[in-house]
Amino acid sequence: MLEQIDDHVGALRQVHRLLRPGGRLFLSVPAYGFLHSTEDVIAGHFRRYSRRSLTSVLAVSGFRVAFASYLFTPLAPLVFLLRTVPSRLGLHRRMDGAREAAEHVPDGWPARLMDRLLAAEYRRIDQGHPLSFGASCLCVAVATATADLPLPNDARLCIVMPN
Repeated sequence: MLEQIDDHVGALRQVHRLLRPGGRLFLSVPAYGFLHSTEDVIAGHFRRYSRRSLTSVLAVSGFRVAFASYLFTPLAPLVFLLRTVPSRLGLHRRMDGAREAAEHVPDGWPARLMDRLLAAEYRRIDQGHPLSFGASCLCVAVATATADLPLPNDARLCIVMPN
């Protein structure tokens, strides 16, 4: 949800204050500004990140990046063709519930192919090998012992706790 927070540095600094030194933060955020589309606006995204921009924001917020990778490589071209291009051409799609469900949970051979491609990504990441391209960035950051990072007065953070 970092992409949905206007002051992402302030929010990360607040998270840093909540963690003990050595505490870990796991993030998954949308990748690449060039993939920005109407769907991002509808989802409330202020930005998309590159691996470099995400690690930079984490560093200025008091974190050391332990692992950073892209994720969902096969989805990036689909996002570009089915979301970014139509959005840039002004062809805003109306997304109803059934169409959205069909887009995210395909049946048949496309789903099996995507499952296999993503399983290969997961194995590579599990072995500690980052991916060089994808629709999302995955990052594991460690809170450093940096003391008293300044926190902007207007920083807001929403923490969702599982039941």
